[in-house]
Amino acid sequence: MVGVEQWADAANAVRAEVVDQGDRAADGPGSQHGAAGAAVVERAEYERPPAGSKLDPLKGEIHRLLKGDPKLTGQRIRELIAPLGFAGGKTIVDDYLREVRPPACGQGIRASRGRGERA
Repeated sequence: MVGVEQWADAANAVRAEVVDQGDRAADGPGSQHGAAGAAVVERAEYERPPAGSKLDPLKGEIHRLLKGDPKLTGQRIRELIAPLGFAGGKTIVDDYLREVRPPACGQGIRASRGRGERA
């Protein structure tokens, strides 16, 4: 991974290597350094380590709460983890619970019948 200082050094080096457009165009079309080649500049990629989630330090506690009562709502879980320092919102908790909890049996499955068929 490239750090901020390394990325800045690489970017400055690339800028310093750029030759005047007129010099490259003078080599003629089809040459390695032609006008088309002037636009091709290799750039250093900058990457940051992932910041992590506000929920990461509390995932163990959420699992413990769900073991005790698997039907706890997202609202109740937020109420229970707020005193432990959780400063996130509703969506982050609800999205995580959707990942952790298995889908309810039969939820969203419709019985389809053809025309004229009865239950």
